[in-house]
Amino acid sequence: MELTQLESLVSSYQQGSPDAMRKIEPQLSGQRIRLAEMFLNASDTEAQQMYHSEPGKAYAVLRRAGLHNLLRSPEEQRTADKLLHKWQELKVPSAGVLLGSMLMFQAYELPIPTHFSHLLPWMRTAYAQYLMNAPALFHQIGEAERFADFWMNAMNLFHQSLLSEESFPEASEIADIFMQQSDFTQFYFNEKVLSRAYRQRAEIMEFLALKQKMPLANLSPLRGSSEKIRVGILAASLTPNPETFLLISYIDKLPKEYCDITLYCLRQNGNILEDYCRSRADKFVVLSEDADNAQKAQTIRADDPDVLIIGMNITNRLNSGTKLAMFRMARTQMIVENSPVTTGFTSSDYYLSSWFNDTEFLAQEQYSERLYRVPGMIGYYAYHLDTEPKTTTITRSSLKIPQNAVVYFSGAKIFKILPEVSDLWAKILSRVPNSFLILMPFHPDIPASYPIRPFIKRINTQMSGAGVDFNRIRFLKLMPTRADIHGVMENCDAY
Repeated sequence: MELTQLESLVSSYQQGSPDAMRKIEPQLSGQRIRLAEMFLNASDTEAQQMYHSEPGKAYAVLRRAGLHNLLRSPEEQRTADKLLHKWQELKVPSAGVLLGSMLMFQAYELPIPTHFSHLLPWMRTAYAQYLMNAPALFHQIGEAERFADFWMNAMNLFHQSLLSEESFPEASEIADIFMQQSDFTQFYFNEKVLSRAYRQRAEIMEFLALKQKMPLANLSPLRGSSEKIRVGILAASLTPNPETFLLISYIDKLPKEYCDITLYCLRQNGNILEDYCRSRADKFVVLSEDADNAQKAQTIRADDPDVLIIGMNITNRLNSGTKLAMFRMARTQMIVENSPVTTGFTSSDYYLSSWFNDTEFLAQEQYSERLYRVPGMIGYYAYHLDTEPKTTTITRSSLKIPQNAVVYFSGAKIFKILPEVSDLWAKILSRVPNSFLILMPFHPDIPASYPIRPFIKRINTQMSGAGVDFNRIRFLKLMPTRADIHGVMENCDAY
């Protein structure tokens, strides 16, 4: 197939309906197998020539199609088995075997080197990009745990390669790939201790920042104990989302007689919630989008805060807010539950949690920060300020659910529904007669390329395996308002 035809086919696949995608998949699968077989039998020299010509462009187009996020067909599995067999024969894979494997496997399914210099120079940046392409969906029980093990090894690879004295020409480009493309979201969903990997992430970021002469450190002068405590709260923005409703609880509950509160925002929105937050704070500062992170940090330092609460999630992607949080901006910097795991940063002093959230005796080992557990539960969300009304009415009748049925509900996003979770749902439904499950997993921020159809297929397979009719599952789009979601939940017995 000509490259232009392949590009057109991939474009149609990505923009097509589920039925159209289903019809196109066999053609793309055939091209994927053909190309992987070509790489499998190529010498290193031939593989390099192929990669820098038409087959290499086809490789990039097929990777973009996202077929690696689907379960492999029997034909694809046969090619994958050939690649693994050849890999095991060679001990160290040839360039062709590695390229073919990168086309057929998710990165977490393959062994990983300990240093980028162990790869052929022309393969290094392509391999770094491959590692950073996290799976959009897990298909089998245990894959999330397997991915976590892989991701820890990947952090070792980037850490040892970028911070070691063994230099290599591609290091700068690989550092850029790490900073721009790494996404830790899928790393959350397991029972492992993640603190070492997050500390390595932080050390890479801090090392690269210091190489650029970024002033990460800062010394604050002594202050009199009779003065009010200067509390800063750093937020990405104050839009109606869970992060904001959590931060409002801090803004509302901090004792004004003892605290002087300054809100720092990366973006200004001018909405009702932002106005409310401004009314509760002593000072509101929008950090200029035109300023770099060093300038933003200096703006906060100029206010000389005693405590800075980092109020946004800085543990998933390496965005502007995450990079800003590297800087020492206050005497004490505190992470709250908007970041669901440890940050690893040198500048992060405390992680605020609770006895119920972190119940294990050895919970501290999960954090590079000092863990502070308040009695009881933490996680108060000021949803009483969300006054948007219902816009629609959902009933059991409209969902074709009997009035006497037992109805379960989950509003978890699609990527949070691991195979282990949906397998447990299937077991529950199999043991509770006349029960139904309502799901609302398709949130607006999910990209159009997300493999929704394979997700639904996985749910169907698990339900069938448990003897549950798939017609007992209801998939709903995200409701326009929170009140609408409550309207759906009114039809349910368990959340």
